[in-house]
Amino acid sequence: MDDAASKLQTAQFEQWYANNWRTTADIVDNVFKYDAAA
Repeated sequence: MDDAASKLQTAQFEQWYANNWRTTADIVDNVFKYDAAA
């Protein structure tokens, strides 16, 4: 794989990872709020 394609793939993975991390954090946050309200 050439360098440019490798960098692009890494950037896409990092973006995907960041989006998933944010979603997971939101879910965890909501679970804690739900637990606190229960």
